[in-house]
Amino acid sequence: MVHILRCYCLKCVNVTALTLILIAISTSVFTSVVISEEIPLKLGRVVWGRYENPSRYKDIAYAVCGYEQWIYVVGSEGSGVGFSIPRIEKRLKHNGTMVSSWRGEGLVYGEFRDCVALNGKIYAVGYAETGNDRTWLIAVFSSDLELLNVSVRRGFRFWSEAVSIASYNGVLYVVGFRGESPSDTVWRVEALLPDLVVVKEYESNPSPLY
Repeated sequence: MVHILRCYCLKCVNVTALTLILIAISTSVFTSVVISEEIPLKLGRVVWGRYENPSRYKDIAYAVCGYEQWIYVVGSEGSGVGFSIPRIEKRLKHNGTMVSSWRGEGLVYGEFRDCVALNGKIYAVGYAETGNDRTWLIAVFSSDLELLNVSVRRGFRFWSEAVSIASYNGVLYVVGFRGESPSDTVWRVEALLPDLVVVKEYESNPSPLY
């Protein structure tokens, strides 16, 4: 039996190409690696890998989420105007073959940081460039990457980004930060309905710094 792991390590990848690194673990093949004296880590064999370079500039893959037989990789591709372009790819789960992709050029500049599948739809979050500032970006796609809804309506100022999304009991939870001043950001969590209506929010500002 083969299991596909959600690769949180993609969130810290910063490379010159959108590099898809996904690991399929076979329960019958393991290699033991000792990270420290206290924490042994078992690694399975790599079943497949894919490499993608969509632009001549800096391209980054941040996260992956799954739905049925597909996986969705979110991140950004570079552009010649100095801003990144949000990008999402749909791939077959068993071998990584590209099915389709969506890029936000002409609609929005920024990046997708994370994604989650809920009721047959894919929700991607990140940030959108708004001139000198950044604001939260939430996009909703069909399983075939048809753009159904996009929210950049929040009037956040300074440096604001949504960085992660999860779902529970039909509710979406988005976490990130909001710019309070040019040098201060506030932690923020939102609970949203599938139509992106905010039903509850939480903020914390433990320091007057970024």
